[in-house]
Amino acid sequence: MKQELKSAFRNKYFYITVFGVWLAFNSTSLVMYFIRIAQGEAEYMSALFQIMTPIFFGAVMILIPFFCTLPYAMSQVDEIRDGFLYQKAMRSSLLTICRNKVLPTMLSGGAALTLAWLLNVLLWHLLSQPYVDSNPMINLPMAENNFYYTFWFSKYAWGVYAFNCFNFFVIGALWSMIALTVAIWLPDRFLTLTIPTGIYFFWWTDPYRFLFPKVPIPDPSSLINEGITWSVYRSTLTLHGILIILCVVLYYFGLKRRLTNA
Repeated sequence: MKQELKSAFRNKYFYITVFGVWLAFNSTSLVMYFIRIAQGEAEYMSALFQIMTPIFFGAVMILIPFFCTLPYAMSQVDEIRDGFLYQKAMRSSLLTICRNKVLPTMLSGGAALTLAWLLNVLLWHLLSQPYVDSNPMINLPMAENNFYYTFWFSKYAWGVYAFNCFNFFVIGALWSMIALTVAIWLPDRFLTLTIPTGIYFFWWTDPYRFLFPKVPIPDPSSLINEGITWSVYRSTLTLHGILIILCVVLYYFGLKRRLTNA
């Protein structure tokens, strides 16, 4: 397990993911920042506004399924092609191989998103004034039934940032696990990169509303979306947990099938 964790966190793709997600966060914020500076309206910008706008209105969530594939899930394809997976099977049990791949993959995927989020928070607290709700120049309204409302009025909105650390970790763990499951069943780098994004868009378009019209299935971005109540947040978190467990089970049987038929 220790060697797997080192490989997951020390490979270049982990840092590429952190940088890529951080860049996605700032693809909207930096443009708005320079426009406001050019217009002489810097006093209207707060760190909270610059940090949360890309989440609410940017394309971060669309890119997350792609980036979560990179830290460690992709290595499963290389292990199968190089035969290293079968060498592992000679000295370790099936459960040990499964555990040693699943945990580092989910931890690295979640950690990459969380680290990118924290770097983004740090950047905008260096460039902009911290959020103070009593300042009418930067006050941002939030509906009372919104799940962010609980943390919105914490000092400098640090409750919001801490809360989203958890949310991004869960999101990263899920999509990296989906990518790992794809890799064990379809060991192709291109498919491992693209299928999770396809699943995201399939989920987002909500085609199953015709099959289950009375079952409200949350949007994939509901863990960080600004228009979500606590009840929807809880159902989304539960759904993420169920999907992670389902992916682990599918990965286990895919691994067993591949080692049995090697």
